[in-house]
Amino acid sequence: MTLKEIRRRGKCAVMALCASALFISTGHAGISFDSTSNVKIAHYAEENNAGTSGIVNLVPPSSGSMPTPSTYQYKKTLNLNGGSSAASASIGNITNSANVGFTFASGTGITQSDPAGVSFSGPAVLRFDLNGIWDVTSGGYGPISYGYVALTVAGNIPAGDTASIQFNMTWKDENGVSLRPAFSQTYNYNSGSTLPTSITNTGSLNGGSQIASGKKIKIGGSIYFRASDPGATIDLHPVDFEMSAAPPTYRFVDKGSVFASDDNWLYEMGNVDALGNPTDFKAPNSPGVRALLASPPAGVPATPLDITQPVTLGTLDIDRPGVTLANGGGTVTFDTLNGDAVLFLRNVQNFQPNAQNTVFQAPIVLNKPLDVQVDTVGSLDAQGPISGLAGS
Repeated sequence: MTLKEIRRRGKCAVMALCASALFISTGHAGISFDSTSNVKIAHYAEENNAGTSGIVNLVPPSSGSMPTPSTYQYKKTLNLNGGSSAASASIGNITNSANVGFTFASGTGITQSDPAGVSFSGPAVLRFDLNGIWDVTSGGYGPISYGYVALTVAGNIPAGDTASIQFNMTWKDENGVSLRPAFSQTYNYNSGSTLPTSITNTGSLNGGSQIASGKKIKIGGSIYFRASDPGATIDLHPVDFEMSAAPPTYRFVDKGSVFASDDNWLYEMGNVDALGNPTDFKAPNSPGVRALLASPPAGVPATPLDITQPVTLGTLDIDRPGVTLANGGGTVTFDTLNGDAVLFLRNVQNFQPNAQNTVFQAPIVLNKPLDVQVDTVGSLDAQGPISGLAGS
């Protein structure tokens, strides 16, 4: 059978399929994470003051093994001149047949507290130096993929305080040749800024062409989170962060319960506004595309999804445990332009309760082999029929 189950957290990840003869694999068709990858996390209570700093060097684990808020890779409060800065951070890698890159654990962020307004002469800094390497294997990677950055900026910026996020990022091959233009941009915030707010940047990877077997995808550079507080405590933290090489991505925005409704989806690689944020509302329905269900907008409860008509996807990426894909008379067909399709369940935002199962009641049709990657405590409960040439 060509359903490939990835076991996570020591239990059977696919409830309805555990009795079947599944192929268990920790690799991914077309791409693999290179163990020479590394990340440096650096925290400074005051920028350019190395005397009050904390530094961690690590190889980023898979997103499913990424330390959660109770056990961050870095967590420390630094004190200086009567003031303080606290930072927490965990980073993991995403690696599957369609999508490779980095993500942060929920709660990653930084504060600075200077009650008297005299402790610091500069902002507190949380910096990530990234060196991610992925080896392109049999079958190649792509075609039609993008160098992609997306996050929601959240936090609390009192009057007189300021914050910023600075990106200096590249996507290159093993020879140092750029696969897309570099992303170098600083976003500034103050007490008048509306938070949460989103940042999105995309660029066609390798001109839209397939990246051949034997090549490498290298995602590298630095990301700076700065927070400056001359009075009340400032807090800055990202939500739903992803920096990756990804297929055409559609983000669910919780406007209704019908999966195929255009109003429910924002096309991340389409037209953008003056701030660079996507503006095209369009439902995913094509071989190779990625449907992403990240955390719901602030104050909006998660919406169940009803499959009322046929939908074709290359990747279904669900980062919110407890989703039900109801059988409303439609089907979900997994198909790609090259390589395996992907069903990816994760819990990067550490929702509670995070042991909820993801229920797939709608029929599944396999036009390509399907990699099922479950990086959650809960399981995939596949209740509907599975058919198609790749599922026979």
